[in-house]
Amino acid sequence: MIIIPVLEGRVTDENHVPIPMCPIEVGGRVIMTDNDGKFSIELPKGKYSLKIRHPAYWEVSRKIDLSKDFYTT
Repeated sequence: MIIIPVLEGRVTDENHVPIPMCPIEVGGRVIMTDNDGKFSIELPKGKYSLKIRHPAYWEVSRKIDLSKDFYTT
């Protein structure tokens, strides 16, 4: 059985209000959050740089490690 990691998350502002249609760069791809600020993307195991960019907010970057078999938040 092949297991493909899924990176899931939710983008919110400082008041925990979801940010819809927010671009997220990861793994050489750009995805958008849904109306609830949620996103999901399948990626091969590995280490990634994730960038969240929205014109109304500061850019946020995070390092993501999908090489381990565990969940993180």
